[in-house]
Amino acid sequence: WGAVYRDLPAREAAPQIAGPGQWAGLLRQATVWGLLIGFGGTVYVTWLYVTWLPGYLVARWHMAAGTAAYWSAVPQTAGFLGAVVGGWLSDRLARRFGERAARQAPLVCGLFVSAACSALAAVSGSAGLALVSIAAALFSANVATTSGWALAAGLAPAALIATVEAMANIGGSVGGSLAPLVTGLVVERTGSFTPALLIASAVAAVCGAANWALTRREIT
Repeated sequence: WGAVYRDLPAREAAPQIAGPGQWAGLLRQATVWGLLIGFGGTVYVTWLYVTWLPGYLVARWHMAAGTAAYWSAVPQTAGFLGAVVGGWLSDRLARRFGERAARQAPLVCGLFVSAACSALAAVSGSAGLALVSIAAALFSANVATTSGWALAAGLAPAALIATVEAMANIGGSVGGSLAPLVTGLVVERTGSFTPALLIASAVAAVCGAANWALTRREIT
C-alpha cells in the first residue's frame, strides 16, 4: 500500500475535523441510524457464512471436512465479486439517478435479495441448491456493503465522513459479532441450521427496510 498509494488532489480548504462533541448530534439523526442498521444487516449475513459455512456443509450435507473447505471457497469468491460489482453498479447509477438513490438502491436491494437467498438455502433440498443460494446471498450482501460505504461518504460533509463511517462500522461490528454467536446457540438448541438461516434472512430484510426508511436526508 505504501509503495503504490498516491495522495488525493489537494482541497482548496481543509475541512474542520469532527470531534467527540459532535458525536451526540450525529446519533440524533435518523440517517446515521439507518446507515448503522444497514451495515449491521450486511455484516451479519457475511459473517454468518464466513464463520459457519464449512460446519454447515459438514453437519447438514454430510460432506467430508476437506470437501466442505473446498466448496466453502465458492460462495466467498461470489462475495468478492459482489463487492466489486457493487462499486461499479452504484457509480453507473449515480450518473443517472443522483448520489443518494444510486448508493441506497443497491444497498437495500442487495439486503432483500440476500434475505431471499438465505431463506431459500434454509429450505433447500440439495447441497447444490444450498451452495448456489448462499453464493447469491453473499454476492448480494457484498453489493450492499460496498454501496453502503459510498452512501455514507456521499451523505456526510467532508469533515464528518470518517466519523460517520466509523459509526456505521460499529453497526457492522455488532452484526458481525452476533451472527456466529446466535447461529451457534440456535444450532446447539435445535440441532438444525434451518432456523439460523431463517434468522439471517429476517435480519437482512429488517435491516434493509430500516435503511430505506431512515436514510432520507444528508447528515449535518
